[in-house]
Amino acid sequence: MTLRELKEEIDLYVKALPDYNDPTVCIPISDGTVIGGHPVIEVRSVCPGFDWDSGKFFIYPEKALKLKNNKKNK
Repeated sequence: MTLRELKEEIDLYVKALPDYNDPTVCIPISDGTVIGGHPVIEVRSVCPGFDWDSGKFFIYPEKALKLKNNKKNK
């Protein structure tokens, strides 16, 4: 997804929101089926990359995320 595509999706969603609603931006952290709400980590900040990361846009979670060590994927 590009930054422009992300902005278009966000703009469509925000346009449809009631004025009183301002949802928290979160990253889902589980891919399994859950009962109730999905486990999430909130987004802390966003910023464009620079130098070697030029051309990227970063979304930083409140807590560090790590890849799950799964021997099946090796």
